[in-house]
Amino acid sequence: MNEKKKIEEKEEDEQQQKKKKKGFTLIELLAVIIILGILMIIAIPSVTNYISNSRKSAYVDTAKEIVSGTRNSGKLGMYDTNTTYYIPASYIKTENASKSPYGEFVEAYVVVIYDGKGYSYYWISVDDAGQGVKG
Repeated sequence: MNEKKKIEEKEEDEQQQKKKKKGFTLIELLAVIIILGILMIIAIPSVTNYISNSRKSAYVDTAKEIVSGTRNSGKLGMYDTNTTYYIPASYIKTENASKSPYGEFVEAYVVVIYDGKGYSYYWISVDDAGQGVKG
Protein backbone atom coordinates (compact mmCIF):
# COMPACT_ATOMS: atom_id res chain seq x y z
CA MET A 1 0.00 0.00 0.00
CA ASN A 2 2.83 2.30 0.79
CA GLU A 3 4.22 1.92 -2.68
CA LYS A 4 0.82 2.56 -4.19
CA LYS A 5 0.54 5.81 -2.23
CA LYS A 6 3.99 6.92 -3.33
CA ILE A 7 3.13 6.26 -6.98
CA GLU A 8 -0.15 8.18 -6.66
CA GLU A 9 1.59 11.09 -4.94
CA LYS A 10 4.25 11.11 -7.64
CA GLU A 11 1.57 11.24 -10.35
CA GLU A 12 -0.25 14.04 -8.51
CA ASP A 13 3.01 16.02 -8.24
CA GLU A 14 3.63 15.63 -11.98
CA GLN A 15 0.07 16.78 -12.74
CA GLN A 16 0.45 19.81 -10.45
CA GLN A 17 3.76 20.71 -12.09
CA LYS A 18 2.11 20.56 -15.49
CA LYS A 19 -0.68 22.85 -14.26
CA LYS A 20 1.80 25.30 -12.74
CA LYS A 21 3.83 25.46 -15.95
CA LYS A 22 2.73 28.67 -17.71
CA GLY A 23 4.18 30.55 -20.65
CA PHE A 24 5.19 29.77 -24.21
CA THR A 25 7.71 27.39 -25.60
CA LEU A 26 10.59 28.58 -27.74
CA ILE A 27 8.99 27.02 -30.83
CA GLU A 28 5.75 28.93 -30.26
CA LEU A 29 7.62 32.21 -29.85
CA LEU A 30 9.67 31.60 -32.99
CA ALA A 31 6.51 30.81 -34.96
CA VAL A 32 4.90 34.09 -33.87
CA ILE A 33 8.05 36.06 -34.72
CA ILE A 34 8.22 34.50 -38.18
CA ILE A 35 4.56 35.26 -38.87
CA LEU A 36 5.01 38.87 -37.75
CA GLY A 37 8.09 39.18 -39.96
CA ILE A 38 6.18 37.95 -43.00
CA LEU A 39 3.34 40.40 -42.30
CA MET A 40 5.84 43.27 -42.03
CA ILE A 41 7.49 42.28 -45.31
CA ILE A 42 4.10 42.53 -46.98
CA ALA A 43 2.84 45.65 -45.16
CA ILE A 44 5.81 48.05 -45.32
CA PRO A 45 6.04 48.32 -49.15
CA SER A 46 2.27 48.76 -49.39
CA VAL A 47 2.22 51.58 -46.85
CA THR A 48 5.24 53.23 -48.48
CA ASN A 49 3.58 53.11 -51.91
CA TYR A 50 0.36 54.51 -50.48
CA ILE A 51 2.18 57.46 -48.89
CA SER A 52 4.18 58.13 -52.04
CA ASN A 53 1.07 58.04 -54.25
CA SER A 54 -0.84 60.38 -51.93
CA ARG A 55 2.06 62.87 -51.97
CA LYS A 56 2.19 62.74 -55.77
CA SER A 57 -1.56 63.30 -55.91
CA ALA A 58 -1.29 66.29 -53.56
CA TYR A 59 1.55 67.69 -55.70
CA VAL A 60 -0.54 67.41 -58.86
CA ASP A 61 -3.56 68.97 -57.12
CA THR A 62 -1.39 71.91 -56.01
CA ALA A 63 -0.13 72.41 -59.57
CA LYS A 64 -3.69 72.23 -60.93
CA GLU A 65 -4.85 74.82 -58.39
CA ILE A 66 -2.09 77.24 -59.36
CA VAL A 67 -2.73 76.76 -63.09
CA SER A 68 -6.44 77.23 -62.45
CA GLY A 69 -5.64 80.43 -60.55
CA THR A 70 -3.77 81.65 -63.62
CA ARG A 71 -6.70 80.86 -65.90
CA ASN A 72 -9.15 82.59 -63.55
CA SER A 73 -7.04 85.72 -63.11
CA GLY A 74 -8.83 87.38 -66.00
CA LYS A 75 -7.19 88.75 -69.09
CA LEU A 76 -3.53 87.97 -69.08
CA GLY A 77 -2.71 90.77 -71.51
CA MET A 78 -0.64 88.41 -73.61
CA TYR A 79 -1.48 88.68 -77.25
CA ASP A 80 1.82 88.12 -79.03
CA THR A 81 1.26 85.07 -81.21
CA ASN A 82 3.53 82.06 -80.66
CA THR A 83 4.97 83.55 -77.50
CA THR A 84 5.75 81.75 -74.26
CA TYR A 85 5.26 83.51 -70.93
CA TYR A 86 6.66 82.27 -67.61
CA ILE A 87 4.57 83.45 -64.68
CA PRO A 88 6.05 82.79 -61.20
CA ALA A 89 3.63 80.86 -59.03
CA SER A 90 4.17 83.38 -56.23
CA TYR A 91 2.36 85.98 -58.39
CA ILE A 92 -0.78 83.88 -58.57
CA LYS A 93 -3.31 84.17 -55.76
CA THR A 94 -4.54 80.80 -54.52
CA GLU A 95 -6.00 79.56 -51.26
CA ASN A 96 -3.87 76.55 -50.35
CA ALA A 97 -1.29 76.10 -53.09
CA SER A 98 1.74 77.77 -51.58
CA LYS A 99 3.54 74.58 -50.70
CA SER A 100 4.32 71.14 -52.06
CA PRO A 101 3.85 68.02 -49.90
CA TYR A 102 7.62 67.58 -50.26
CA GLY A 103 8.48 71.11 -49.06
CA GLU A 104 8.40 74.73 -50.18
CA PHE A 105 8.63 75.50 -53.88
CA VAL A 106 12.10 76.69 -54.82
CA GLU A 107 11.09 77.46 -58.38
CA ALA A 108 7.53 77.27 -59.65
CA TYR A 109 6.16 78.72 -62.87
CA VAL A 110 3.04 78.55 -64.93
CA VAL A 111 4.03 78.54 -68.57
CA VAL A 112 1.45 80.22 -70.77
CA ILE A 113 1.63 79.90 -74.54
CA TYR A 114 -0.60 82.01 -76.75
CA ASP A 115 -0.88 80.70 -80.30
CA GLY A 116 -3.31 83.31 -81.64
CA LYS A 117 -6.33 81.10 -81.02
CA GLY A 118 -6.09 80.42 -77.32
CA TYR A 119 -3.91 79.88 -74.31
CA SER A 120 -2.12 76.66 -73.33
CA TYR A 121 -1.01 76.24 -69.72
CA TYR A 122 1.87 74.16 -68.37
CA TRP A 123 3.40 73.73 -64.93
CA ILE A 124 7.13 73.71 -64.13
CA SER A 125 8.38 73.44 -60.56
CA VAL A 126 11.10 72.24 -58.20
CA ASP A 127 10.71 72.10 -54.43
CA ASP A 128 13.01 71.77 -51.40
CA ALA A 129 13.19 68.00 -51.78
CA GLY A 130 14.29 68.27 -55.41
CA GLN A 131 10.96 66.94 -56.63
CA GLY A 132 9.82 68.53 -59.85
CA VAL A 133 7.13 68.43 -62.49
CA LYS A 134 7.34 69.61 -66.04
CA GLY A 135 4.39 69.69 -68.37
